[in-house]
Amino acid sequence: MSRPITPLNRRGLHPVKLSGPPPKMEWLCLSQLVVNDEYQRHLSEKSITLIRHLVENFTWRQVRPAAVTPVGGGLYEILDGQHLAVAAATHGGIDAIPCFIVETASQMERAAAFVGLNQDRVNMTPMQIFHAKVKAGDEEAMAVVEGVAKAGGKVLKYPPPFGRYKIGDAMCCGALIDVARSKGVNGVARVCAIAIAARRAPVSALLVKALRRVLWSGAFDVMPSDVSIALYLLGQDQTALERKVRDEARMLRVTDRQASGVKILSSWIVEGASK
Repeated sequence: MSRPITPLNRRGLHPVKLSGPPPKMEWLCLSQLVVNDEYQRHLSEKSITLIRHLVENFTWRQVRPAAVTPVGGGLYEILDGQHLAVAAATHGGIDAIPCFIVETASQMERAAAFVGLNQDRVNMTPMQIFHAKVKAGDEEAMAVVEGVAKAGGKVLKYPPPFGRYKIGDAMCCGALIDVARSKGVNGVARVCAIAIAARRAPVSALLVKALRRVLWSGAFDVMPSDVSIALYLLGQDQTALERKVRDEARMLRVTDRQASGVKILSSWIVEGASK
């Protein structure tokens, strides 16, 4: 369902007076684009991972124009869009990218524009991205929704008012996608069925990851039944158990506390369910 763009209530607002020319839209050659290291970020490991993903999945339908400003000699400094530019250069089949050209008079103005472009935005939440993937027909995201529903639960779009989750409510889509990726719809349904039988509200990422390790990692010699696992969890207060797990992981002083917490909880589940 589409909705029109409508203005907010302007009461109390004081719109700034517009200054300078509006940006122009042009396709610029990659050889015309430069990055100013005085204020631009260097490529982190996360950035390189993102760029590699862009290269391997490049489509013009998902490209936003870069924001650039002229700096003389036919060159344009990138204010926003370095990832796109590097991905295009790495791809090898792209010579130019779409750019919004804005006018700036000094490096101070360029740096201020960079800050504004990267600061004044509302990033999408993981849940918003997940549900957009469902609408786009992403197989893994759809498998999560189907698997949770098959178990009798529901993938929420937003946290409920006052945190009043119902049994089987799930928002840990990253952890469930990991299950769907290797075990499909039935794997998601199996994990969620155990959590629902244990009356988990919500189904937490820590529990999903621990159950995935218990059920399929091969790390344990004794494999308790799904019913035994659910009965063990049913006898444990959800909040108290997960707090105890995190405290235990913190005391170990390990770098990856999340992975350590998953190992701790999975071990406790196997031990408790096997008695």
